[in-house]
Amino acid sequence: MHLKPMHLKPKRKKGVKNMSRIAKFFIICGAVFILGIGLVIAGFATGGLKDIDNISDKYDWLDCGPGNIQTEHKTALEFNSINVEGSADVIIADPSEWTEVKNLIEDEGEASMTTAEAGDVVTCWGENYEKPDVKVEEGVLKINSKSAWEDGGHISMNFTSDDGIPDIIIICPDSELTSIKVNNQDGDTDIYGVKFASGDITTANGDIDLASVTCRQLNITNSNGDVGLDGTFTGDTSVKADEGDVEFNTSASRADYSID
Repeated sequence: MHLKPMHLKPKRKKGVKNMSRIAKFFIICGAVFILGIGLVIAGFATGGLKDIDNISDKYDWLDCGPGNIQTEHKTALEFNSINVEGSADVIIADPSEWTEVKNLIEDEGEASMTTAEAGDVVTCWGENYEKPDVKVEEGVLKINSKSAWEDGGHISMNFTSDDGIPDIIIICPDSELTSIKVNNQDGDTDIYGVKFASGDITTANGDIDLASVTCRQLNITNSNGDVGLDGTFTGDTSVKADEGDVEFNTSASRADYSID
């Protein structure tokens, strides 16, 4: 009995055919993906980003960006102490440090100020934050800045480069302040050239920078962020940083301070 050989197609050819189908599949998917990215970029370039930002105007529970930035400038306020609460990028400065402040706010695209006089307070905020409350009570400048979403119940989809966090710029009187207290949940705190008897600076998320300051008692607590101190510290100075770098420039003797 003679058996006729079976002519089977080599498996190699079948595998090559399957690989060709897979390659075609991924090529098509890649082309669709690239086309989609192109449409997204084109949409942003033609104003789509603005439209996304305006979606939050229709839905109270949706945050798609900072919205319109508003500014308030108060002048000639008289105070001898400062108390700031909430979330904000805070700048507290002596009038003599105006050049430093101006460079900082221009580099970071923050509030625009052309002059700086003692007692000036400028606040800027986006629509996803409430207007900072600024008032003077019994010689204390009190500023409260909080997010409009602080109570929760919202979805954040911010596609813009600006988070809308308020900017607070305080130009101090040219005299020693009794105290400075800043309790900042989210934002940087910068103090330049100011004289104050006591200070208590607490930040949950943000950097703290004090330069050319003079104080007799200082307590700094930072949960997440860097701390930089430079100036004349004539009393007890305590710095606690959970996560971040600490840079402390002082002319005090090494025997006068401890590091833990």
